[in-house]
Amino acid sequence: MDYFILREINKFAGKNLFLDISGLIVADYLIFFLPVVIFAVYFLFKKRKNVFPLFVKIILTLILAFLLNYFLSQLVARPRPFFRYQDIYQLSKFFTSQTDYAFPSYHVMIAFVLSFVILFDWRKFGVVLIIFSFLIGLGRVFCGIHYLSDVFGGIIVALVSFLIVNFFINKNKKWKLLNNF
Repeated sequence: MDYFILREINKFAGKNLFLDISGLIVADYLIFFLPVVIFAVYFLFKKRKNVFPLFVKIILTLILAFLLNYFLSQLVARPRPFFRYQDIYQLSKFFTSQTDYAFPSYHVMIAFVLSFVILFDWRKFGVVLIIFSFLIGLGRVFCGIHYLSDVFGGIIVALVSFLIVNFFINKNKKWKLLNNF
């Protein structure tokens, strides 16, 4: 089923220049713009005074998520689909090598960590970020870099990491001191 969904989405890659460029931008580069957009929106439009604790929460969640992602990728050791199947078109060559594993998706994990942390601070903006995060995941499948289950794996790692960090932050009374920055 995973291969079938990948093949059905990936079959459009390499056939239309506009679609290919859009897919590459979403799959490879949108992840770099999300932190810039978050920074700009918070500092220019929202004018939040307690932004520092939010960014600390993002950093802590990303650290935990990277650790979990790394251990899961080594445990599962799933090769990228374009290495495994001849009919999968590899549209993106960005950060992909035979030594990189597909499961779980690092790009999706990063995007959803940012989205979950923002969602629980500013719901409307968080929903927008979640939509962009799903687009990143779809773009990764379109480009032949990930299976759909790799995308869901990245989402689950991001959610679990966020919940763990959020739990410990809420339990820690010293965390409230960061709000004074």
